Amino acid sequence: MIAEAVAGKRMTPEEIDKILMERRKQWKPKERKYKKGVLRLFSELATIPMKGAYLEYDK
Repeated sequence: MIAEAVAGKRMTPEEIDKILMERRKQWKPKERKYKKGVLRLFSELATIPMKGAYLEYDK
């Protein structure tokens, strides 16, 4: 069994999975900063820089 540390405390993989599951349940996406206009479109459609940072629009 491999023990890893979370916040400086050693835990088993099962304990870590339990913590991550709880965090996923509580996670909520951030509210969008731009609600209209070109910046809203860009923030919704822009791909990550590693993909080239182009706008990706699928209908």
